[in-house]
Amino acid sequence: MSQKVICLLKKYPEMIQERSLLAGQIKGFQGCTGQEVIEAMNFHTPDGEHVQNSLNTGRIEDIALEYEERLLRINREWLWHLTCQHQELNQEIHFLESALHALPQEQADLMWDLVVNQMTWDQMEAKYRYTRAGISYIRRKAIQTLDRMYFKRDVDTAAYLLS
Repeated sequence: MSQKVICLLKKYPEMIQERSLLAGQIKGFQGCTGQEVIEAMNFHTPDGEHVQNSLNTGRIEDIALEYEERLLRINREWLWHLTCQHQELNQEIHFLESALHALPQEQADLMWDLVVNQMTWDQMEAKYRYTRAGISYIRRKAIQTLDRMYFKRDVDTAAYLLS
C-alpha cells in the first residue's frame, strides 16, 4: 500500500495540472454541431448526372437527421465523461490534501512543503534545520500514517459497497 501513497505523492503536481486541463475542457466544451454534420452530408452539387429511380427521396436527409441525434448523444456522453473524470480527480486531490493536513503537525508541515509546495531537500534542510536523514525519517513516518489513512478509506468504501 505504501507504494500507492508514494506514487500519489509523486503524481500530485500532474494531478493538479490534469484537473486544470479538464476544467478548461469542460468550461470551453462545444463539441461538433449537428448542423455542421448535416451540411457535410448533403451534396449540393453532384459530380455527375444522377437519375433517381427509388421512391426513397429523403434518404440523405433521414440519415443526416439520425446522425445529428447521434452526434448530440455523443457530445453529451463526452461532456459527462469529462465531468466525471474531473470530479474523481478532484476528490482524490481533496482526500490527499486533507490527509496531509490530518498528519501530526511536524509531519503535516514537512509533507505539505515536500508535496504541495514542491520544495527541494536542500530548501527543506534550510527551512526546518533538519538533516536529510531527519527529513527522511519524518517523511517515512508520514507515509506510514498516510498509508493507514488510505487503507481505512478503502476498507470504509468496500464496507459501504458490500452493505
